[in-house]
Amino acid sequence: MELKRYGLMDIGSNTIHAVIYELDGQKWKKVLSEKEYAELVSYVEDGQLSTEGVERLCQAVESLGRLFAALPCEKTFYFATSALRSLQNGDAVLQQVKLCTGVDIQIISGQEEAYYDYVSLKHYLKQPKALGLDLGGGSGQVFYYQDGQLTRSCSYEIGCLRLYNQYVSGVLPSAKERNAICKRVRELLQSGDNFSNTGMDTLYVIGGSGRACAKLFQSLQGLGKTDDGCWITLPQLKELLTTVQELGLHGVRIMNRLFPERLCSIFPGLLAIVTVAEYTGVKKICIIKEGIREGFLIANILEKD
Repeated sequence: MELKRYGLMDIGSNTIHAVIYELDGQKWKKVLSEKEYAELVSYVEDGQLSTEGVERLCQAVESLGRLFAALPCEKTFYFATSALRSLQNGDAVLQQVKLCTGVDIQIISGQEEAYYDYVSLKHYLKQPKALGLDLGGGSGQVFYYQDGQLTRSCSYEIGCLRLYNQYVSGVLPSAKERNAICKRVRELLQSGDNFSNTGMDTLYVIGGSGRACAKLFQSLQGLGKTDDGCWITLPQLKELLTTVQELGLHGVRIMNRLFPERLCSIFPGLLAIVTVAEYTGVKKICIIKEGIREGFLIANILEKD
Protein backbone atom coordinates (compact mmCIF):
# COMPACT_ATOMS: atom_id res chain seq x y z
CA MET A 1 0.00 0.00 0.00
CA GLU A 2 1.30 3.42 -0.94
CA LEU A 3 2.10 5.66 2.01
CA LYS A 4 0.46 9.06 2.01
CA ARG A 5 1.55 12.20 3.80
CA TYR A 6 -0.74 14.90 5.17
CA GLY A 7 0.23 18.27 6.59
CA LEU A 8 -1.64 19.93 9.46
CA MET A 9 -1.03 23.43 10.77
CA ASP A 10 -2.70 24.12 14.11
CA ILE A 11 -2.86 27.86 14.80
CA GLY A 12 -3.36 28.33 18.52
CA SER A 13 -3.36 31.31 20.85
CA ASN A 14 0.12 30.53 22.17
CA THR A 15 1.77 28.23 19.65
CA ILE A 16 1.49 27.44 15.97
CA HIS A 17 2.30 23.81 15.12
CA ALA A 18 3.03 22.30 11.74
CA VAL A 19 3.00 18.51 11.63
CA ILE A 20 3.36 16.06 8.77
CA TYR A 21 1.81 12.63 9.27
CA GLU A 22 2.59 9.58 7.17
CA LEU A 23 -0.37 7.22 6.85
CA ASP A 24 -0.22 3.49 6.29
CA GLY A 25 -3.84 2.36 6.15
CA GLN A 26 -5.36 3.29 9.52
CA LYS A 27 -1.98 3.76 11.17
CA TRP A 28 0.09 6.92 11.20
CA LYS A 29 3.35 8.34 12.42
CA LYS A 30 4.74 11.85 12.67
CA VAL A 31 7.55 12.37 10.22
CA LEU A 32 8.05 16.09 10.84
CA SER A 33 6.93 18.47 13.57
CA GLU A 34 7.85 22.11 14.11
CA LYS A 35 6.29 24.93 16.11
CA GLU A 36 6.59 28.64 16.79
CA TYR A 37 5.52 30.45 19.92
CA ALA A 38 3.63 33.29 18.27
CA GLU A 39 1.54 34.19 21.38
CA LEU A 40 -1.20 35.63 19.17
CA VAL A 41 -3.58 36.23 22.08
CA SER A 42 -1.10 38.79 23.42
CA TYR A 43 -1.65 40.88 20.28
CA VAL A 44 -5.41 41.13 20.78
CA GLU A 45 -6.59 44.62 21.72
CA ASP A 46 -10.29 45.43 22.22
CA GLY A 47 -11.25 42.20 20.47
CA GLN A 48 -9.08 42.82 17.43
CA LEU A 49 -5.78 41.32 16.36
CA SER A 50 -3.34 44.21 15.98
CA THR A 51 -1.37 44.94 12.83
CA GLU A 52 1.72 43.57 14.56
CA GLY A 53 -0.20 40.42 15.45
CA VAL A 54 -1.34 39.91 11.85
CA GLU A 55 2.26 40.30 10.69
CA ARG A 56 3.42 37.77 13.28
CA LEU A 57 0.74 35.33 12.14
CA CYS A 58 1.64 35.71 8.46
CA GLN A 59 5.34 35.27 9.21
CA ALA A 60 4.74 32.08 11.19
CA VAL A 61 2.34 30.58 8.62
CA GLU A 62 4.76 31.31 5.78
CA SER A 63 7.79 30.01 7.70
CA LEU A 64 6.18 26.78 8.90
CA GLY A 65 4.42 26.29 5.58
CA ARG A 66 7.80 25.73 3.94
CA LEU A 67 7.89 22.35 5.69
CA PHE A 68 4.95 21.20 3.59
CA ALA A 69 6.80 22.22 0.44
CA ALA A 70 10.02 20.52 1.54
CA LEU A 71 8.18 17.24 2.18
CA PRO A 72 5.30 17.18 -0.32
CA CYS A 73 1.92 16.17 1.10
CA GLU A 74 -1.20 14.63 -0.39
CA LYS A 75 -3.15 17.47 1.21
CA THR A 76 -2.56 20.22 3.75
CA PHE A 77 -4.95 21.62 6.36
CA TYR A 78 -4.67 24.94 8.15
CA PHE A 79 -7.00 25.46 11.10
CA ALA A 80 -7.25 27.98 13.93
CA THR A 81 -8.87 27.66 17.34
CA SER A 82 -9.37 30.29 20.04
CA ALA A 83 -6.63 32.47 18.57
CA LEU A 84 -8.85 33.72 15.74
CA ARG A 85 -12.44 32.61 16.34
CA SER A 86 -13.33 35.31 18.88
CA LEU A 87 -11.84 38.22 16.94
CA GLN A 88 -14.01 41.10 15.82
CA ASN A 89 -11.75 41.56 12.80
CA GLY A 90 -11.44 37.84 12.05
CA ASP A 91 -12.56 38.07 8.41
CA ALA A 92 -10.07 40.85 7.71
CA VAL A 93 -7.29 38.83 9.33
CA LEU A 94 -8.09 35.77 7.20
CA GLN A 95 -8.10 37.92 4.05
CA GLN A 96 -4.73 39.42 4.95
CA VAL A 97 -3.21 35.98 5.61
CA LYS A 98 -4.59 34.76 2.26
CA LEU A 99 -3.13 37.81 0.50
CA CYS A 100 0.30 37.46 2.11
CA THR A 101 0.73 33.67 2.13
CA GLY A 102 -1.88 32.21 -0.24
CA VAL A 103 -3.19 30.09 2.63
CA ASP A 104 -6.87 29.62 3.54
CA ILE A 105 -7.30 29.13 7.29
CA GLN A 106 -10.32 27.25 8.60
CA ILE A 107 -11.59 28.56 11.93
CA ILE A 108 -13.09 25.82 14.05
CA SER A 109 -15.63 26.51 16.78
CA GLY A 110 -15.24 25.61 20.44
CA GLN A 111 -17.67 22.71 19.97
CA GLU A 112 -15.72 21.43 16.96
CA GLU A 113 -12.49 21.69 18.95
CA ALA A 114 -14.03 19.67 21.78
CA TYR A 115 -15.23 17.08 19.26
CA TYR A 116 -11.73 16.60 17.84
CA ASP A 117 -10.39 16.35 21.40
CA TYR A 118 -12.95 13.63 22.11
CA VAL A 119 -12.04 11.71 18.94
CA SER A 120 -8.36 11.85 19.89
CA LEU A 121 -8.87 10.78 23.51
CA LYS A 122 -11.24 7.94 22.60
CA HIS A 123 -8.70 6.63 20.08
CA TYR A 124 -5.88 6.88 22.62
CA LEU A 125 -7.70 5.28 25.56
CA LYS A 126 -9.89 2.78 23.76
CA GLN A 127 -12.27 3.00 26.72
CA PRO A 128 -16.09 3.42 26.57
CA LYS A 129 -16.13 6.56 28.70
CA ALA A 130 -13.78 9.31 29.92
CA LEU A 131 -13.61 12.91 31.10
CA GLY A 132 -11.17 15.20 29.32
CA LEU A 133 -9.67 18.69 29.36
CA ASP A 134 -7.81 20.32 26.50
CA LEU A 135 -6.08 23.40 27.89
CA GLY A 136 -4.42 25.72 25.40
CA GLY A 137 -3.23 29.30 25.40
CA GLY A 138 -6.61 30.92 24.74
CA SER A 139 -9.30 28.42 25.70
CA GLY A 140 -10.00 25.17 27.47
CA GLN A 141 -12.41 22.45 26.36
CA VAL A 142 -13.99 20.18 28.96
CA PHE A 143 -15.75 17.13 27.54
CA TYR A 144 -17.24 13.82 28.61
CA TYR A 145 -18.08 10.79 26.51
CA GLN A 146 -19.99 7.67 27.47
CA ASP A 147 -20.68 4.47 25.54
CA GLY A 148 -18.29 5.77 22.91
CA GLN A 149 -20.40 8.89 22.24
CA LEU A 150 -19.66 12.51 23.12
CA THR A 151 -22.42 13.53 25.54
CA ARG A 152 -21.22 16.83 27.02
CA SER A 153 -18.71 19.45 25.89
CA CYS A 154 -18.04 23.11 26.57
CA SER A 155 -15.37 25.58 25.51
CA TYR A 156 -14.30 28.21 28.04
CA GLU A 157 -11.91 31.16 27.78
CA ILE A 158 -9.58 29.74 30.42
CA GLY A 159 -6.42 29.36 28.33
CA CYS A 160 -3.19 29.78 30.30
CA LEU A 161 -1.83 32.74 28.30
CA ARG A 162 -5.21 34.48 28.30
CA LEU A 163 -5.41 34.11 32.10
CA TYR A 164 -1.87 35.40 32.48
CA ASN A 165 -2.55 38.49 30.36
CA GLN A 166 -5.78 39.22 32.22
CA TYR A 167 -4.69 38.70 35.82
CA VAL A 168 -0.92 38.53 36.35
CA SER A 169 1.35 41.57 36.63
CA GLY A 170 4.69 39.80 37.22
CA VAL A 171 6.21 36.44 36.30
CA LEU A 172 4.46 34.41 39.01
CA PRO A 173 0.97 35.43 40.20
CA SER A 174 0.56 36.86 43.69
CA ALA A 175 -1.86 35.28 46.17
CA LYS A 176 -4.52 37.81 45.17
CA GLU A 177 -3.95 37.09 41.47
CA ARG A 178 -4.07 33.33 42.06
CA ASN A 179 -7.41 33.67 43.81
CA ALA A 180 -8.75 35.84 40.99
CA ILE A 181 -7.73 33.26 38.37
CA CYS A 182 -9.32 30.37 40.25
CA LYS A 183 -12.50 32.36 40.86
CA ARG A 184 -12.80 33.23 37.18
CA VAL A 185 -12.26 29.62 36.08
CA ARG A 186 -14.89 28.37 38.54
CA GLU A 187 -17.41 30.98 37.39
CA LEU A 188 -16.97 29.96 33.76
CA LEU A 189 -17.21 26.25 34.57
CA GLN A 190 -20.45 26.81 36.47
CA SER A 191 -21.92 28.73 33.52
CA GLY A 192 -21.77 25.72 31.18
CA ASP A 193 -22.70 22.04 31.21
CA ASN A 194 -22.53 20.24 34.54
CA PHE A 195 -19.38 18.10 34.68
CA SER A 196 -19.44 17.63 38.45
CA ASN A 197 -21.63 14.51 38.42
CA THR A 198 -19.92 12.21 35.90
CA GLY A 199 -18.58 9.94 38.64
CA MET A 200 -15.17 9.79 36.94
CA ASP A 201 -12.07 9.66 39.15
CA THR A 202 -9.60 10.64 36.40
CA LEU A 203 -9.31 13.81 34.33
CA TYR A 204 -7.38 13.25 31.09
CA VAL A 205 -5.52 16.41 30.12
CA ILE A 206 -4.27 17.17 26.62
CA GLY A 207 -2.69 20.28 25.14
CA GLY A 208 0.54 22.21 25.60
CA SER A 209 -0.26 23.46 29.11
CA GLY A 210 -0.78 19.91 30.34
CA ARG A 211 2.43 18.66 28.76
CA ALA A 212 4.37 21.53 30.39
CA CYS A 213 2.78 20.62 33.73
CA ALA A 214 3.90 17.00 33.29
CA LYS A 215 7.42 18.09 32.37
CA LEU A 216 7.68 20.29 35.47
CA PHE A 217 6.29 17.56 37.74
CA GLN A 218 8.64 14.90 36.35
CA SER A 219 11.63 17.23 36.67
CA LEU A 220 10.97 18.17 40.29
CA GLN A 221 10.21 14.54 41.20
CA GLY A 222 13.28 13.22 39.39
CA LEU A 223 11.11 11.03 37.15
CA GLY A 224 11.80 10.01 33.57
CA LYS A 225 9.40 10.45 30.68
CA THR A 226 6.80 7.77 30.00
CA ASP A 227 4.95 6.88 26.81
CA ASP A 228 1.67 5.96 28.51
CA GLY A 229 0.88 9.30 30.10
CA CYS A 230 1.97 11.15 33.22
CA TRP A 231 -0.19 10.36 36.26
CA ILE A 232 -0.54 12.96 39.03
CA THR A 233 -2.91 12.84 42.00
CA LEU A 234 -4.80 16.00 42.86
CA PRO A 235 -2.85 16.45 46.15
CA GLN A 236 0.41 16.09 44.21
CA LEU A 237 -0.71 18.74 41.72
CA LYS A 238 -1.60 21.14 44.53
CA GLU A 239 1.76 20.43 46.15
CA LEU A 240 3.46 21.22 42.83
CA LEU A 241 1.78 24.63 42.81
CA THR A 242 2.90 25.32 46.38
CA THR A 243 6.45 24.14 45.69
CA VAL A 244 6.92 26.39 42.65
CA GLN A 245 5.50 29.36 44.55
CA GLU A 246 7.77 28.77 47.56
CA LEU A 247 10.86 28.27 45.39
CA GLY A 248 10.46 31.85 44.19
CA LEU A 249 13.32 32.95 41.95
CA HIS A 250 14.82 29.45 41.98
CA GLY A 251 11.48 28.10 40.73
CA VAL A 252 11.51 30.69 37.95
CA ARG A 253 15.00 29.50 36.95
CA ILE A 254 13.85 25.87 36.86
CA MET A 255 10.86 26.70 34.65
CA ASN A 256 12.99 28.93 32.43
CA ARG A 257 15.37 26.02 31.89
CA LEU A 258 12.57 23.54 31.14
CA PHE A 259 10.34 25.69 28.91
CA PRO A 260 11.43 29.34 28.56
CA GLU A 261 8.62 30.04 26.12
CA ARG A 262 6.02 29.06 28.76
CA LEU A 263 7.65 30.74 31.72
CA CYS A 264 4.78 33.17 32.30
CA SER A 265 1.84 30.98 31.28
CA ILE A 266 2.64 27.70 33.08
CA PHE A 267 1.46 28.81 36.55
CA PRO A 268 -1.97 30.08 35.36
CA GLY A 269 -2.26 26.81 33.44
CA LEU A 270 -1.59 24.79 36.60
CA LEU A 271 -4.20 26.83 38.48
CA ALA A 272 -6.75 26.18 35.73
CA ILE A 273 -6.09 22.41 35.73
CA VAL A 274 -6.40 22.24 39.53
CA THR A 275 -9.64 24.23 39.46
CA VAL A 276 -11.17 22.02 36.75
CA ALA A 277 -10.07 18.90 38.66
CA GLU A 278 -11.67 20.18 41.87
CA TYR A 279 -14.87 21.18 40.08
CA THR A 280 -15.25 17.81 38.35
CA GLY A 281 -14.50 15.89 41.57
CA VAL A 282 -11.66 13.76 40.17
CA LYS A 283 -8.89 12.30 42.30
CA LYS A 284 -6.14 12.08 39.72
CA ILE A 285 -4.98 13.61 36.45
CA CYS A 286 -3.42 11.83 33.50
CA ILE A 287 -1.58 14.00 30.97
CA ILE A 288 -1.20 12.47 27.52
CA LYS A 289 0.62 13.49 24.35
CA GLU A 290 -2.09 13.08 21.74
CA GLY A 291 -4.48 15.97 21.19
CA ILE A 292 -6.55 18.00 18.79
CA ARG A 293 -4.28 17.44 15.77
CA GLU A 294 -4.64 13.67 16.01
CA GLY A 295 -8.40 14.07 16.43
CA PHE A 296 -8.54 16.30 13.37
CA LEU A 297 -6.48 13.76 11.42
CA ILE A 298 -8.80 10.88 12.37
CA ALA A 299 -12.06 12.77 11.73
CA ASN A 300 -11.09 14.50 8.49
CA ILE A 301 -8.81 11.95 6.83
CA LEU A 302 -8.92 8.44 8.31
CA GLU A 303 -12.69 8.23 8.89
CA LYS A 304 -13.45 9.78 5.50
CA ASP A 305 -11.10 7.37 3.73
